[in-house]
Amino acid sequence: MLAHAPSVRPVPTSDIIRVHRKKHPYRGYAEIDSPYCPPFVMFCVNDDAVALDTLWNGRFGYEPGSLATWARLAARSTTIADVGAHVGYFSMIAALSRPEATVHSFEPVDQIHARLSVNVRSNGVQNVRLHQAGVSTAAGWAEISVRFSGNLLSTGSTLEHSTADAQLKRIRLVSLDEVFADTKLDLIKIDVEGHEMSVLEGARQVLKRDRPAVLLEALAGAPLDPLLAEFDPLGYDSHWIAELDGELVPSSAPRPPKTRNLLFLPRD
Repeated sequence: MLAHAPSVRPVPTSDIIRVHRKKHPYRGYAEIDSPYCPPFVMFCVNDDAVALDTLWNGRFGYEPGSLATWARLAARSTTIADVGAHVGYFSMIAALSRPEATVHSFEPVDQIHARLSVNVRSNGVQNVRLHQAGVSTAAGWAEISVRFSGNLLSTGSTLEHSTADAQLKRIRLVSLDEVFADTKLDLIKIDVEGHEMSVLEGARQVLKRDRPAVLLEALAGAPLDPLLAEFDPLGYDSHWIAELDGELVPSSAPRPPKTRNLLFLPRD
């Protein structure tokens, strides 16, 4: 089944998750009519908050400023890394924005990686390479904390801490320096719930050699100085991506409302 509902009035995501998906469960494909690339579909077993929000509201409203920036950068990239790919929204948009590019999608959690694989296959894209691995300072193994709250696919899996209601899963780790030792990397997205510094430590050679653009989720309340210190010596400018309009705001300014992501761009 493929669903794409017209919007009557905006339905808050919290209402969709807590009320509507329980009264009206949906299992099937959701059409993502993105303004940033050709349409694609995502499989949902009543467990993907972004797909359910799209179905109920009839529009794709997930991180609009960041995805517009991501699609623009992907369209001129050859090799792209999506670190913390989850079910693949950023990977799919990158792959469809530039079919000639190769998108490497890293997702360590087995259930989520399985959904990522289904979504890639369902859209027939040939330029996404799947890596069931976490990204860190070096190759190895670790335990990741995973929460499947309310039967939703976890969006907060982390290597940094655990809670009483979390599962611990053993995962394989790789570093970007290892994976891309012989390949120029043009664009990176990092969404790793507090593990950013370890990812960057394992990518120092790639950052120095290739100077890729980097889109990075910065958790609210987390210190920014260590992140900025990784990029400043390499000649990068840093910006907040304002989600409401896509404006790039200097990282020295206050974080714009509803903004989660930083963009690091190499200076010419």
